[in-house]
Amino acid sequence: MALQAPTVTIDDLHAFHAKHFPHAPTPEQFLHGVAQDATEEYHDEEDDGLGYYSDGTKRTITDEQIAMFRHSEIQAILRKRRLRREAGELSEEGEVETEPKDAASSASASTPGHTTRPKAQQWATSSDRTKKRNKKNRDKYKVKKREMKLERERTKKDGRLSPYHESESDEWDPWHQANGPDVQKEDKLELDY
Repeated sequence: MALQAPTVTIDDLHAFHAKHFPHAPTPEQFLHGVAQDATEEYHDEEDDGLGYYSDGTKRTITDEQIAMFRHSEIQAILRKRRLRREAGELSEEGEVETEPKDAASSASASTPGHTTRPKAQQWATSSDRTKKRNKKNRDKYKVKKREMKLERERTKKDGRLSPYHESESDEWDPWHQANGPDVQKEDKLELDY
C-alpha cells in the first residue's frame, strides 16, 4: 500500500498563512513562482562595436586596451626580476639568470683585506647585551655561592650552629613543614576486603 502525498491547494496555503502568520502580509506567489511578464531582460540596445567572444560573452574592452594591459604586466614582472637580481635574491622557478651569482661573490672575496665569514645560525645566537647580562649574573652567583661555602666552613670550625639553627623560631624545621602533624608512623595498615 503506497502512501499518497496530499494535494494542497492555494486556498489551503492562504489558510495556513493566515493561521500561523497573522501579522505578516500574504505572499504573492505560492506555487507557480514569478509570472513571466514580471521580469524583463536587459538588452543592450546600443551596439558599441566591440562584438562578442566565441562563447557568446559580450566584449567590454578593445584589443588595444588588452595589449596595453599585457604590456604593463610584462613590464612589472621584468622590473621585479631586475630588483631581485640587484638585491641578490634567488630567481623564481623557471627563470634563467643572466649573471651567475658566484661571479659577484668571488669578485668581492678577491678584494684585498676583505674576508667573508659564513653566516652563523641566527636563531641560536644571542646579542652582546644578553651575553654581558648573563655573564654578570653568572659571576654574581659564583661570588654568592663562594661566600656561602666560606660561611659554612667558618661555622663548622668555630663549633657554632649554622645561622639557620641559631635563630630561635616558632616554625618547624623543613621535615616537619613538609610532613606536618598527619604523618603516620606505623608501617602498614592491612585492610581485608
